[in-house]
Amino acid sequence: MPRVVHCADLHLGANFSGLPGHIGQRRKQDMMESFKKIIDLCEKMRADLLLIAGDLFDDVVPRDELVEIVRMGFADIYQTTVVIAAGNHDAALPDSPYNRKNFWPANVITFNGDIKRASVPLLDCAIWGAGFVNIYQDECMLKNPKLDDEQLNICVMHGELTVGEARSPYNPISRDAVSASGLDYLALGHIHKRGEILRIGDTFVGWPGSMEPLGFDEQGEHGVYVGEIYKGGHTMEFVPLARRLYADIHLDVTGLAREETMHYLKDRIISLPGGYENLAKITLTGLVEDILLNEDYIADGLASVFYLSVRDMTDSELPTDAKEFDLKSVFARKMRKLINESPGDESLRLALKLGLAALNDRTLSVKEVLT
Repeated sequence: MPRVVHCADLHLGANFSGLPGHIGQRRKQDMMESFKKIIDLCEKMRADLLLIAGDLFDDVVPRDELVEIVRMGFADIYQTTVVIAAGNHDAALPDSPYNRKNFWPANVITFNGDIKRASVPLLDCAIWGAGFVNIYQDECMLKNPKLDDEQLNICVMHGELTVGEARSPYNPISRDAVSASGLDYLALGHIHKRGEILRIGDTFVGWPGSMEPLGFDEQGEHGVYVGEIYKGGHTMEFVPLARRLYADIHLDVTGLAREETMHYLKDRIISLPGGYENLAKITLTGLVEDILLNEDYIADGLASVFYLSVRDMTDSELPTDAKEFDLKSVFARKMRKLINESPGDESLRLALKLGLAALNDRTLSVKEVLT
C-alpha cells in the first residue's frame, strides 16, 4: 500500500493584490513555507507518492527563480514519486515549465493533455493523469482509462465534480464518469474548499482544497490529505498545514457595550488555530449607543492581529443622554437593562433594534433585521 500525500492549488507566486504591499509579500513567503512543509512531510513519513492535483503555480509562466526552488524541493525527496497535473492557472501552454525537456528530477511525473498512464514499478501501481493545455477545459478529461484490475489505479487531475447536467469550463467530471472509470482513487484539485472523501461506485474521490487560503472567501482550515490507498479502501486523513487562516466576522453590536464587543471579537480570533497570526475582516452592524465604539477602537484593541480590516456599518440611533425622559430614551434604557440581565437572549436585541427604528420613523430591510 503506497503512502500518499495529496495536495492541490498551492498557487505559488500568487500576488495577493487585495492586501497591502508588505502583507501581500509576507503571504507569498507563507506560501513558500507551506510548500516546504509538504516537502518535509513527505520526507518525514517516507511518502511513496506526492499527488499535486493542479495549480501548483499561480501563473502559466512562473518566475524562473520560483520554478527552480520547486524543482530543488522535489529533488530533495527523491524517494517520493511526485505526480503533477497541470491546472487552469498553470496550464501547460508552450512556455510552461511542464514542457521543459530534461528539467524535472527523475522522480517527477507531469501530466499535460489527455488522460495517460505512467507506471511506478516499485509500487506496483498505475498512475493516471490529465492536465490542462488551455486555461479552459470544457470537456471531461476522465475518459475510459483502460485499467489493469490487478493493479492499484490512482488518477490525478484538476477539475470540478458536477451534478446532473451541470456544465463547467474547468474539466467537468460527472459522477457517472467517476463510477465508470473503475479507479481506486481520484485525486482532484480546483475547488479551494476541502471536501470529505466520497465513494462513487468503487472509486474514492478526494479534494483537499487549497494549501493556503487565498482570500476571505476561503475560511476554515487548509492543508493536505495523508494516508495509504489500497484496493477497496484508504486511510486518507486531513492534515492542516496552512500558515495562516482568514476570518470574516460580522457582528451586530445592538445592545453591546464596548468591552463586550471587544471581548467577543478577541474570542473569535483567538479560537482560530494561530490566533492573532491570522487575517481578520470585521464588519460592525446594528445600532450603537457608545460613540467610542468605532473602527479606531476596534483597530487599537486588536493591533496585534497580523492583518485587520474593520468596516463600521452601524447606525448611531441610541440616545446619548441617559437622563432624558423622552419615549426613545426610556425605551432604550429599559431594553438595555433587560439585555444586561439576559445577555444570551437575541430576541431582546432584535426588539431594541426594531423599536428604535420605529421610534426614528425608519423601516429596516430584511437584511438589516437578520444581521
